[in-house]
Amino acid sequence: MTKLINLLLGMCYVCGASETSAKVKESEKRDLASNAGNRGAGDSNAKKSGSDNNNINDNGIGNNSSRNSKCANNNSKACSKTSIAVKRALPAVVSINTISEAASPFFNDPLFGFFFGAVGPQHRTMRGGGSGVIVDPRGYVVTCAHVVDKAKVINVTLDNMETFKAKVIFADPSLDLAVLQLNLGESKTKLPHLDVQSSPVEIGDKVLAIGNAFGIGQTVTRGIVSASYRVLDGRVVFQTDSAVNPGNSGGPILTQDGDIAGIASAIYSKTGAFHGLGFFVPAVAVKYIVDRAINGAKGAKPPVKVRPVDTSIILALNDRGLSIIGGSEVAHVYDASSGIQVNDIILSVAGKPVPSKEMFDFFIKMTTIGEKYEITYLKADEITSEQTPVVHKVTVTAQEQTDAQATDGTTLTGDHMLSGVVVADLTPDLADSLELDPKQTGVVVLKAPEGSIVSASDVIVGLDNTAVSCVKALVEILNKKSERGYCITIKRGQSLIQQSVY
Repeated sequence: MTKLINLLLGMCYVCGASETSAKVKESEKRDLASNAGNRGAGDSNAKKSGSDNNNINDNGIGNNSSRNSKCANNNSKACSKTSIAVKRALPAVVSINTISEAASPFFNDPLFGFFFGAVGPQHRTMRGGGSGVIVDPRGYVVTCAHVVDKAKVINVTLDNMETFKAKVIFADPSLDLAVLQLNLGESKTKLPHLDVQSSPVEIGDKVLAIGNAFGIGQTVTRGIVSASYRVLDGRVVFQTDSAVNPGNSGGPILTQDGDIAGIASAIYSKTGAFHGLGFFVPAVAVKYIVDRAINGAKGAKPPVKVRPVDTSIILALNDRGLSIIGGSEVAHVYDASSGIQVNDIILSVAGKPVPSKEMFDFFIKMTTIGEKYEITYLKADEITSEQTPVVHKVTVTAQEQTDAQATDGTTLTGDHMLSGVVVADLTPDLADSLELDPKQTGVVVLKAPEGSIVSASDVIVGLDNTAVSCVKALVEILNKKSERGYCITIKRGQSLIQQSVY
């Protein structure tokens, strides 16, 4: 937990920036517009920094340079492999702008009401954005889930400056990926698209990053893959030193051939500026979400549920002759036919080490239904014995995931604060599938509309100073209209929240 907190303190999501605080001198604006080749050169408030020089490499890629003018034909000797890849990729990279609503901090604020005689605005409008990449000529775009999270309006601007409305058709926050579908209407625009790399890039491979950096227009940077399969804020990512700036989020990380190696997702920074630590979601996850959204593929069900292993156990096992970097301890068994039991330690899935719960969940999710894969593990009774444990192997067939969110629930209706919320009685099985405490009782929120005071996976344990143990009890209290409002008690994670609503 400490490692995660320290990481979050220094990590900044690469959210799109439509404008910056410093104004650019007239001469700088002319230079900036020239360098960007009039490709959405950004608004008049765009900030020009010394790092801009890194966005124009010695191949002149991504700009109207003299070299590019000689490179009109991809077969020209003036073209480098990188230039050809960029020319192919740029038309498929898009800019995304969003409009969303957030709860106003002044709503129901008694101090605001004292001075202004009103309850304050309930919502405030938020603008944001980022980048994306077209992966299918029918108008499907992949971007980051956080770029379009809670967006009411999504506008996608193509390389030729055409703009289309879009909607989210699939999102997986655990991967920070989302798929959008453009509303092409009567447009006859032939959409370019990029393919997703079939095999993962390796450490040391050269990669390119393209995105709407700082909102000034499509910008190309290059670097290498610095690390692979790292866990950042609960997500599995690759690392690159290719410059990734605010606005790049959702844009593609490309191979030297111009295929998608991943999607830019985050940077590690103490200032918000790029310090050589950029992170992207790998291609295997991009392919997974594209298959789910466009091809209707189903997610794979894990044979077991795991939890972190105490470091002291790993050190003790290494002292007894093993050589392992970590593992995932089995907390619950879904498929007893595998032979794996509670407290066994999983070492690898499909040949990939799983030193953490996040890694185990990631590699299981990446399997396809019907695929056979191997799991290596240590048996719990052998771990506690004095002899060196034997590494066991079992072959598992990926089964279809049962979606906990599809559990039949009750949609609350009426003139009250929980109208539109979908809830269900919290049973041990449902709690387990939602990764909640199996001993917890109450009413679990399955779905909640935008702006609701509750969120999915919240557990309502009390309302109006009365304990709530089931949906029926919750509905009875809500049907008793209260002139003074309600006091709701919610279990969210490890926190118990009480809130008065009028």
